[in-house]
Amino acid sequence: MNTDNRYSVVKDIYAAKRIEEFHQIFDYIPKTVVAEDIGTSAKRITRLIEEPHTFTGEEIYQMSQLFGIPLDKFFMLLMKNFIEKMKH
Repeated sequence: MNTDNRYSVVKDIYAAKRIEEFHQIFDYIPKTVVAEDIGTSAKRITRLIEEPHTFTGEEIYQMSQLFGIPLDKFFMLLMKNFIEKMKH
């Protein structure tokens, strides 16, 4: 499914605890790459960053698989983003 080597880079950086929130992933891989691989648009990815409550279960699952981050851990990245957005 994923051929872009930046997915494994993100996984390694996450494992090193240098990615703590969902939006930080896109410091290492373009939104357009992820969007194409999950069958959506970069605009949708931007919306997910800004409005994390709009994620679907399928999007969460697909992204956790692409990045090789366990689903529960990936969900926690999203929750941190969600909580931060709800504060504002």
